[in-house]
Amino acid sequence: MSEKENPNINSKLMEWFNRHGYQLEMKLGRKMNDANYFTRNSEYYIDQDSNKFREIDVISQFKEPTGLLNIFFVFECKSSKSNPYVLFTSKDTLNYRNKFLSFSYNSQLSREILTENYNEIENMPWLNKDGRIGYNLVQGFKDDQSSTYQAVTGVLKASKYTFDNIRISDGYNFVFPIILVEGELFECYLDEHYETKFESIQRGFLLEDISIGNSYSPCILVMRFDFLDSFLEEANKLTDDLTNLTKSKIVNALHNIRN
Repeated sequence: MSEKENPNINSKLMEWFNRHGYQLEMKLGRKMNDANYFTRNSEYYIDQDSNKFREIDVISQFKEPTGLLNIFFVFECKSSKSNPYVLFTSKDTLNYRNKFLSFSYNSQLSREILTENYNEIENMPWLNKDGRIGYNLVQGFKDDQSSTYQAVTGVLKASKYTFDNIRISDGYNFVFPIILVEGELFECYLDEHYETKFESIQRGFLLEDISIGNSYSPCILVMRFDFLDSFLEEANKLTDDLTNLTKSKIVNALHNIRN
């Protein structure tokens, strides 16, 4: 291969690279690492339906030394410049839903400590979801929605697999599924006059009634890449809140282990 061919090859590689959204995954991984989360790109999990290995784009873990508090953020990345993502929402989506089960995949111990401190966690990020919540995510101007559906089921399956494989299963464990989109994100809802409205949004929550491994499915955070800095602020507050909430329990548990 001559040197004169290299620019053409580089151009084709860049075109292929951009078409498949790899840059979004790489930028996300770098951002999460820079924010001091232990982060892995292109992690694999076992699909509970097919029993085959599947790839999830990015998994980030809060760095906690004892192993008794485990907080994971599991990301599926989607990139589209021509087909905006549309989140159908309703103010009734979370009616009669347990807020702790729609919060994250979490352990019995996690739910117990949230319940014990109910009055102290009102301002914890993502716990109390007011307003309209999504019940379906699609791509505009497309008839085939299989790619978006696979993103939803994939991030839930990867999150559940991550949760099931936490080394200390009876610790304070939280796993949050997230879909990160590079492109436009719109909310679609009916107003009080039953008129259809579209609004451009930076993020929203999606609750799909999909049972993964005979378990509940929590809300998925759907957000644009442009929202990532704000997400990190919320994630840092969340990890601080959960650290403070569990600190005394973890100290007591470590004391009992030593004795």
